[in-house]
Amino acid sequence: MDRRMMTVALALASCLAAPAAGQDRPAPRHDGGWEVSLGTGATFMDASLRAFLGSGAPEYRFANPTTPRSAVSTLTLRAGYNISRSVGLSFAGAMAGGEGVTYFMPSAALTVTSNLNARTSPFLLAGMGFTRISGLHDRITHSLWGIHGGVGMRSRISQAVALRIEGLVQLEGYREVPMSKRTVVNPLFNVGFSYFIGGRSPPP
Repeated sequence: MDRRMMTVALALASCLAAPAAGQDRPAPRHDGGWEVSLGTGATFMDASLRAFLGSGAPEYRFANPTTPRSAVSTLTLRAGYNISRSVGLSFAGAMAGGEGVTYFMPSAALTVTSNLNARTSPFLLAGMGFTRISGLHDRITHSLWGIHGGVGMRSRISQAVALRIEGLVQLEGYREVPMSKRTVVNPLFNVGFSYFIGGRSPPP
């Protein structure tokens, strides 16, 4: 009887020790590894750009309505390499569209993070890119230059997955004659997930 109780006690002790051993494992490190992010949100197009896209005769203009809506649904795919726990370089492609107009926004950005390996890591983002716009009647135009900056936050869900929230302000230049101004501001808000691949080995 005593031997049976001893066996049960040892089994319970081993079960309780397993989670404790898991808690003692060092946190994963994502610096020196890759990060792939997918998110969805909205881009808020500048009023001057929207007025241009809706101007002209119906058989020539970009958009269906004469006053396209401000917010357009946006899907963003980003892939980058985290050089250290504070600095990363990434390339992104964002697609947005509606009312007969499609926006493609490729960009490159530098990300500065307080501590990439922390459970919650705020970051700053700055980079360059441009927007290619295609509309009705095979009309195409694009910005000549573009810069953007923003803030965001990663919140780790598991060792390899984190919730990613970011907001950007995109400043771009156009030279289309009908536009009331050549420089437009298009903010973007995005919510999605980051998946981390590889990384440096954690300290023992």
